[in-house]
Amino acid sequence: MDDRPTVVRLEPWSEQEVDNPASNAVCRGAGFELLGARDFAYPPGRPMRCNDWRFDLRRP
Repeated sequence: MDDRPTVVRLEPWSEQEVDNPASNAVCRGAGFELLGARDFAYPPGRPMRCNDWRFDLRRP
């Protein structure tokens, strides 16, 4: 049996298209941290460039 504590990651995230300023402003205003842009496919087979946003629930 493993006695190590279970680690739960509390990091909600959002991926908004780079060229969608309104959606990115909502993430920024809500306190999400911009991690950078990356390629993403949604729906599968439809590539787009997205900003990768993260919100750390552990921060004060």
